[in-house]
Amino acid sequence: MAVIIFTDLDASLLDHEGYGFAGAAEALEWIRRDRIPLIAVTSKCRPEVEAVRMQLGIRDPFIVESGAALYVPEGYRRLRVSDALPEEGYRVFRWGMPYRLVRDALAAARQRFPVRGFGDMDAAEVMRRTGLPLDQAILARQREHSEPFILADPSRLRDLENWAAARDLAIVRGGRFFHLIAAAQSKGRAVTHLIGLFRQILDKPPVTIGIGDSPNDASMLAVVDLPVLLPHDDGTLAQVPLAGLIRGRAPGSRGWNQVVLRLLAANVFTAIASP
Repeated sequence: MAVIIFTDLDASLLDHEGYGFAGAAEALEWIRRDRIPLIAVTSKCRPEVEAVRMQLGIRDPFIVESGAALYVPEGYRRLRVSDALPEEGYRVFRWGMPYRLVRDALAAARQRFPVRGFGDMDAAEVMRRTGLPLDQAILARQREHSEPFILADPSRLRDLENWAAARDLAIVRGGRFFHLIAAAQSKGRAVTHLIGLFRQILDKPPVTIGIGDSPNDASMLAVVDLPVLLPHDDGTLAQVPLAGLIRGRAPGSRGWNQVVLRLLAANVFTAIASP
């Protein structure tokens, strides 16, 4: 039986502080050796994810900006993606709205709410707020569909959510920022679409693992077979009310490594065949 792993990046596969993944080395070696698809499902934008994939040494599909778009490399494992848009070596499915419209909406929200987005910050400020090195902070500002932002008065969140919903927008909460996105998109919708593409080429439905740490991951965890929630660095867990949730024992790459090794060792999986 084939397995597919869907994972958040920040504070999951990547550590919250430093963004390293050394703690996941053993599980990553197993994944690369057995050619298990490792799908990043993240609020990061495409240039950021491409840099991480290069560091990890993987070339699997990935989902960006909280489910705004799914990128499938051209020719990847016989997936049937002829209905997706060709773009720079990928086939792309999009559910998010153009970034300029999201920025316009945040600018309108700023007339009523104390919000400040990535588009209002220079790379140096993004670097200070995230702990990213400058080159990665520059990549993080290259948004296409969504806007990370801070809300100076969290007590206004419910009103802001209602304001966004009236404009076909939504707000999701990540580890460091809120994110303004199109209401039509979610991590769960994009993951479900990709699972459907894999099912078309497999004899049996795959076993799907999903790993995250924040409320932004809830829709992804809801559509996989084995949902995993990792704790924060302080040991607390995000509020994700989901039956069958597997709770990790450690944060970041170390906890990610532990749970992936445990799940892979407990089941007999086979690699998804190459074309």
